[in-house]
Order: sequence, then structure tokens, then C-alpha cells
Amino acid sequence: MTRHAQALALAVALALVCALGGSLSWWWWRASPATPRVQPPLDRAQLQALPTYKRRCRKQSDCDGPLLCMQDPRRAGWRCLASECETDFQCQPGLVCMPFIYPGLPAIGLCLVQGTLEEGDSCDHFPLRAEWGCRPGLRCKSGFCGRPCDPDGSSNCPDGYTCRGGSSLPSCVPSCMRSQCPPERRCVQIDGEFSICATVHGQDCDLQPCPQGQSCRRMLGSRSQGRTVNMWCAVPCGRETSSACLPGFTCFEGYCQRLCDESVPGACGPGARCAKLFGPEGSLTICLTGE
Repeated sequence: MTRHAQALALAVALALVCALGGSLSWWWWRASPATPRVQPPLDRAQLQALPTYKRRCRKQSDCDGPLLCMQDPRRAGWRCLASECETDFQCQPGLVCMPFIYPGLPAIGLCLVQGTLEEGDSCDHFPLRAEWGCRPGLRCKSGFCGRPCDPDGSSNCPDGYTCRGGSSLPSCVPSCMRSQCPPERRCVQIDGEFSICATVHGQDCDLQPCPQGQSCRRMLGSRSQGRTVNMWCAVPCGRETSSACLPGFTCFEGYCQRLCDESVPGACGPGARCAKLFGPEGSLTICLTGE
């Protein structure tokens, strides 16, 4: 191809981009395999036709379709929410479109404050302040900011990180299994390569293995707790096991959890608290290890 023909081809391509800029960027957004397909926003008339919109819920059946029953920190509870956006361009300046994915349920996009945290910083998936969310280009997964990655292909995670997939968007999370931790902390494995330099609260299953028939449960401490991991032993339950929970326990997230009464002080014993949890399947009041 001659230089003149190359210049002409480039000019035509640039003209197409300028003329179809919005449509072209939309196509790339929709086609990206790393970005989920969320529901398009509903107009005012469509929302008014849904009586449960923004009402409190305890399970998914409390909401009209296609609303999603999810925890909304803006109102300190679970509410029936609709998608507010599909791209950042549909949000006001300073806000970004954040997808929320629940297994087996339609994903929605919400306009949330644009974060400022860097890779490896502790974050909130639903940030209410800029200092609680990840900067553009990073995702908050498992409580840490990380770059997007492909768990099935060659990972682009830097040293000290591993690609973590699951039901939500895959991104790079910390991994200390091939490095050293500060003297006051040790490398605690969460699952797979995902591991952090942390202090342990609760029953340290790594140093004191669980009794036969029980498994070690690990949960990251809250952002305010710093680098901590809550541990305890629990009996597996659910479809993949024949074990049944004893009286006074309930099956929660695949493990038997002790039921409790919020009105009884110290009902869960030292190092645990009685918490009322709301989710798509209903509400539970159970003992949770850690603050």
C-alpha cells in the first residue's frame, strides 16, 4: 500500500471514530469479556410501575422483577434496587458505574463515588467516600483494590498478587505465599493463592487444627480492623454434604452457624458477636467471629 493510500485509510478510520464515537465506545464496552452485562436503566414511568422499587426487602421474592434485593449502605439496609447505569457516561461527574453481581440473579449497575485508593489498599465494594473506593482502572475484590485479570489465561498480576475469579469480576488480590511478612504478622492463606500478612482473631485453625468432621473458616476483618483474619471451626452443610446441623445451629453459606438472640448480652461468647443478617433468601441472627 502506498503512503498516500495509508494516509487515506487512516483518515477514513478517524472520520468513522469521530462520527460514531459514542456507538463505537459502547460496542467496545459491551464486547469486553471482563465487563459484565448489567440491566439497562429504567425510565421514570417504568420505575413507577414497580411498587417495591426502593422499598426494604429481606429476600429476592420481596422485589418486583427486574429489581434486585441487595444491601444498600446509603440507607443502612436491604432494598429493592434497579440499575442506574450501564456505563460511566450515564453517571454524574465524580461518579462511576459499578456493577453488582449476585449468582443466579440479574446484575445491575449503580452510580457510586469514584475512589482514590491504589492497588493493594483495603477497600469497600460499595464505597460511600472516595477514600474508601479504588481509583479508576482498579476493582475492589475480597476487600482489596486490584487490576482486572483473566483467571483462565496468563495472569497480568504483579509480583505479590494472584488472579482471583469467582462469581464476580476477576481481579488481582494479594498473595504473600512467596514473600516474607513483618515480624508482628504472618502469611495467612484465605483460599488458594489468595493470602495476606495478617494477625489472627478467634480460633487459629492453622496452629490448632479443627476436630474431625469440621473445617476451618476464614473471613477477612473489616477495613477498620486492618490486616486481620477471623478464624473458627464449623461443620460443613448443604447439598454437597450429608452432614446436618445440630439443634441451635443453621446452615449458612455452606457451614453450620450458631443461632443467637441479639437481646442476650454475650450470647456468642468471647471473640464473637450476635449479628442479624439480611440476604436474598431471608434473614438470620447468628454468631460471627470478630468485630
